[in-house]
Formats: sequence, C-alpha cells, structure tokens
Amino acid sequence: MDKEALIKLYEIANPEDVRFIMNVGEGRVVNKVKHVDQEKKLEENIRGFVYKNDVAQCTIADSDFDKIKNLIPKIEKVENVEIKNRHKSLLGIKFKDDKTVFCDIANIDSNKRIAVKKMLEILNIKKEETIAIGDDNNDLSMFEQVGYKVAVDNAIDIVKQKADEITLSNDEDGVAVFLDKMLKEMEEN
Repeated sequence: MDKEALIKLYEIANPEDVRFIMNVGEGRVVNKVKHVDQEKKLEENIRGFVYKNDVAQCTIADSDFDKIKNLIPKIEKVENVEIKNRHKSLLGIKFKDDKTVFCDIANIDSNKRIAVKKMLEILNIKKEETIAIGDDNNDLSMFEQVGYKVAVDNAIDIVKQKADEITLSNDEDGVAVFLDKMLKEMEEN
C-alpha cells in the first residue's frame, strides 16, 4: 500500500478514536486492540512502522456509524488509495449486524480481478475452470476474471445481476451450501 497515503489515512482516523487496522503479512497491527489473539498493538510511530513493513490494506472501523460516515469524504481525498469495500449500511442498505461499521482501503490500482488473474497465471488455470462467490462492489472486478459467478442472497443488487447463480445468504451458510452442491454434482459426474 502507498506508504504516504497510509500515513495520511492514519492521521485522519487516529484523532477520531476509531480503530485503524493494518494487514501486514499474515497478521494485523492496530491502534486499538479489540481481538487480543489476532491483533498486535502499534507500538511505534506510524511513519517508522509503515516504512519498515509492507501493509497490504487498512481498515477503519468503529461502532459509531456517524464517525465512519463522516470520515469517508476525507478518506476519498487521499491520493493513490480508494475505498475497496464498506459496510452495507454506508451504502444505505439496511443490514442486520450494525455492531461494527468499516471501510477497507487499498491502493487505487489493486483489486480482486488483478489478484485472481495473477493467481490463475501462476497456477496455470483457465478462466473457464474457475468460480467466484461474492456479495459486494469489491467482488465485481473478480467476477470479470472467472468463468462462473455466484452471489449470496444478501449481496447487493448489482452483484446479483452479474451472477450466473444466486445461493443462500451468508447468514444461511450460502457459500457452504453452494460448495456442497458443487461437490455432489462432481461426484455424480
């Protein structure tokens, strides 16, 4: 992730007393620890940390909807990054679990399509042999790169429209239900 942009995002979020979560390698470094077994507290100056570590993306989160909503215009002004995913409530969609409102932020030129394309090249897999399951805007670019697209029932409308199939919602284990169905079909063939 762009280092100067990451520092700027931290400077925007930290004074608002929201959680700033950085995905680093296989771990998470945060300004406010919530999950002790999964997160490490940022113990040094943000600039020093960012220039010593590769941060894949960051998330700004809080239980206060208005705090996150009010930060969005500031986040959108930061160069070289964009909001890749956000809590459905920030899109005006009624959502059952409003305990944590969030925005996932990453480099402007990164997306799931690029990641899937690279993975398929490395593994030498044809697009037609792939399936992707999604629910939100950040999944649309991934859908462009796969042969078969599945949306969960609680996906946003545009994702459902682009999907070849709609499975049950996340709350009903839609991904597991779809995968189980696929395995059974493979066994029959």
